[in-house]
Amino acid sequence: MLRAMTETLETTLKSLLDDVRARGVESISLDDLAARLETARVDTGEIAWLIEALEREGVEVESPPSEARMHLQVVLRAARTLRARSGRSPSPEELAAETGLPPDAVRGALFLGQVLGR
Repeated sequence: MLRAMTETLETTLKSLLDDVRARGVESISLDDLAARLETARVDTGEIAWLIEALEREGVEVESPPSEARMHLQVVLRAARTLRARSGRSPSPEELAAETGLPPDAVRGALFLGQVLGR
């Protein structure tokens, strides 16, 4: 299992590096990184590993704009409310419905929360 995850992370890193280099840029935003990891099950340590590996390769990982931080506050508040109501962690779709934010903004906020927690 650990070996499969390591291979998945290394494959993801290679793909990210290929994309950044193909675009001729030297940075990637956390939003772009979140979009690439959208369907992957990664934990905070794995996200940190990817960010550090990108930075070792000379790719700057850009911090999100202040709007993303505001979304994070809204999403966290809604998550606490929904958890209190249902007794379980809400899904991104439930959070989107509760906050009125688009699902991709909710996923981006959740990803930001994971990254900031590292």
